Amino acid sequence: MRTICEEKENTEAIGIFRRNLERLSVDSRMLEWGFPSGDRDYFLTYTLPSVLGDIQIGVPEEWSTRIPHLVRFVKDQGPPSPDVEVNIPLNLNRSVSGVYVKAGSDILLCSRGLFTSYRGKIKKYVSLKYFHQWVQTIDDAGQLSTIIPVCSISSDSLAEDIASFTSSVVLLKEKLKSDSGFDSDSLGDNWGEGSEFEGTKGKSGTFSSEYNYKHGPICNQLTSYLKKYCVQDQFKVLKNIHVDAAIVDLETKVAHSIFEVKTASLPSNQIYTGIGQLQYYRFKYGDSNTQLYLVLPEISKSTETERVLETLGIGILYKSGKQFIKVDGQSFEPNI
Repeated sequence: MRTICEEKENTEAIGIFRRNLERLSVDSRMLEWGFPSGDRDYFLTYTLPSVLGDIQIGVPEEWSTRIPHLVRFVKDQGPPSPDVEVNIPLNLNRSVSGVYVKAGSDILLCSRGLFTSYRGKIKKYVSLKYFHQWVQTIDDAGQLSTIIPVCSISSDSLAEDIASFTSSVVLLKEKLKSDSGFDSDSLGDNWGEGSEFEGTKGKSGTFSSEYNYKHGPICNQLTSYLKKYCVQDQFKVLKNIHVDAAIVDLETKVAHSIFEVKTASLPSNQIYTGIGQLQYYRFKYGDSNTQLYLVLPEISKSTETERVLETLGIGILYKSGKQFIKVDGQSFEPNI
């Protein structure tokens, strides 16, 4: 994975992004955007539906040395103001919030973790810690940098991925504003202690058929999906620095179900690692009845992986569009 540094390549990428927005949008028009500084301007704005709500994305035609990518959830009041800005410099500039990254045949829209809130700029290390499930390391024109992948600019899941990222940024700002910290959806004191199972989440600087950049968005969308089914007060969807998602019995503090997100199929080492992680997490956070699930993007569907996991008593789920489906293609509903 490498930074796109040259103006020509960035301009081409912006063109691809605009064309995909046009293809996926339900509406496009010139809209006036308002900014915290009081400035206002008109930009071509695309409206795209997502599970989390309709989003509007404004991409100006020209803007000096960078092109803003403005995103917000659709609201009724006033002129649009962005929930998040991912500004793309036409040439390499690490002080600008966004960057396009080449990952194999894909081009990814990414954030450097530079966000602003009502108090001013959010410290980068705070943002990267908050997005720890998303971050990747890239070749940033000769040096290693940590970025947050938002979406593949040519993907059909673009709207869902951008909405998921935007929702996370909004939540980060709300947590900082309320001084509540980052732990309201984290697991309690009996969770997350001790060392993590030895293995990696594939954050190397190279790109293969392991779709690493999808890890963060899938984790976020999985959490939202599971919460729809946890309507009983007894259960809550939680996570910690080790576990991607778990349905936890709040009375016993024991995990009813544990979910580990991976982004490749066999023979990838990710699957071997995921099997070990799930078994360890059941020992540490669950009991003999805890259900284990490996979660993969549908593009990683593999009969061999399914057969191996079935023999080990581990379920497999695929992220398919707006749903998480089982091997038989039926929507997954947790048995609680």
